[in-house]
Amino acid sequence: MEGRRAELRQQILLGWKSLEMAAGAVDALSRGAVREAEAALRVAEAAYRFGERGILEVLDAQRVLRSVRADVLQARFQVQAARVGLEQLAARYIDR
Repeated sequence: MEGRRAELRQQILLGWKSLEMAAGAVDALSRGAVREAEAALRVAEAAYRFGERGILEVLDAQRVLRSVRADVLQARFQVQAARVGLEQLAARYIDR
């Protein structure tokens, strides 16, 4: 019984660390990478309007922004998956 409790505690600790890492990734991406990609797109669009750049630069900036936003969504999914895992572990711990 004590061995099982120790195992569950270890799993909960690992789950908590996963949650913290995923939440940190969401925060970092949302603050930095998304804002930078949005700014790069605005610059590329403005340069295109003034004839300084071609459409390929605008399309590339759009691709980068979509990729960063997909990374944010993936990190948010990881946060939710970690929360579900912790809830399942907590329910097992309480039931025992």
